[in-house]
Amino acid sequence: MRTLLLLSLCLPALASAQVYKCQSPQGVVSYSAQPCMAGQTAQTMGLKPMSAW
Repeated sequence: MRTLLLLSLCLPALASAQVYKCQSPQGVVSYSAQPCMAGQTAQTMGLKPMSAW
């Protein structure tokens, strides 16, 4: 039981996400978990996990 509780408290720290902000040549901005397509400008955004506290 203690192991399950400890594991559930540690999981949010492991769940950080990598998000890509892509802009097409026409100026359209999109956000994706996948890298941007060729011909798009890219910016990588690291997101911190949300806290439940």
